[in-house]
Amino acid sequence: MTALGGIARALSRRGARVTFAVQRLDAMRALRPLEDSWVFVQAPVWPGLLVNAGFGGRQPTVTFGDILAILGLRDSGVVEFLVRGWDGLLNATRPDAVVADFAPMLQLAARKRLPVVATGNGFSLPPDHLEAYPPLWNSRPTFPERELLNAINVALERCGRPALARLPEIMAAERRMPHSLALFDPYGDARRDRMLAPILPNWSPSHVAEGDEIFVYFSETAHGAERIYEALARYGSRVRIHVPNLAGTYLDKLRAAGVIFEPRPLKIVDIALRSRIVVSHGGLGLVSMTLAAGLPQLVLAPDLEKRLIGETVARLGVGRLLPWSDATADSIVANIDALCADVNIRRRASQIGRTIAPLLSDDASEIIADSVLSLCT
Repeated sequence: MTALGGIARALSRRGARVTFAVQRLDAMRALRPLEDSWVFVQAPVWPGLLVNAGFGGRQPTVTFGDILAILGLRDSGVVEFLVRGWDGLLNATRPDAVVADFAPMLQLAARKRLPVVATGNGFSLPPDHLEAYPPLWNSRPTFPERELLNAINVALERCGRPALARLPEIMAAERRMPHSLALFDPYGDARRDRMLAPILPNWSPSHVAEGDEIFVYFSETAHGAERIYEALARYGSRVRIHVPNLAGTYLDKLRAAGVIFEPRPLKIVDIALRSRIVVSHGGLGLVSMTLAAGLPQLVLAPDLEKRLIGETVARLGVGRLLPWSDATADSIVANIDALCADVNIRRRASQIGRTIAPLLSDDASEIIADSVLSLCT
């Protein structure tokens, strides 16, 4: 969301009228302070994001198509009415151009109607020229792409739209502008799009000092979260944690153990000065910034994207991957202890950090904003 905020601010500075259409309006709090001119509207919601909608569950995801299928793409009715919903929203807001970040149904609705600039990181904006999405994990896709493509085309026919020839066409756009560190791009070998620098408004040049704290950022919605809080309580005041909207029961237990709770996000420079390692669920922005600051990483990966990030961290020799499905309080503690004691990983993280830190000084939001406005003329 912070990336979209950066693009929106760049557009606003150029005099553009910006309307956000998002599935979780409450997530917009991450963009404070807001611009007075911004407008916020509710976007059509994938049923797979709704509790008890029947599309979620714990099916394994191996390809980008699997992820879309679990969200609802395997049902032509879902595709049809998400496209119709986006049509209605486009009719009501009447934009001159669309910026889409992981919004394939919006891209289908705007296709051949409005210019679209597709953005996102390497994972969320896969190449659109492929015949099929490649497996990102060592397994077979859960959902056959021919069935997903058929569902899309049935829906498009009902909406009076032209069919797609290949599933990856769902992410096609007039301009495709991914922004990420290239080392975290799972499609690196196949990508034709230019990879822009990450959009990280909270980044400031920093480098690891001699801190001894364990900095933790985790999702408040993680299933079985008591495992990580039980582990962290064993370290007491060595832990500094920021978890948005952390439940009071967990918060009370952590504070009783001496854990330092930060109610607001910390500056990267402060994390770098105090910390020995970073423990997180593998969000790309935090991993990119804290790794650029030279901090070793423990990634407790809850999904395919985070697992790929954790694999890269482990392959680079700058940290460890522990899939969340395998994590116990004891295994989390064992990994933290090993990572804190590993001098080689600490040295390697510092080296890699100095290499990638200069790449974060460029901000792609200005380039993307100029590209969007060039399509409006």
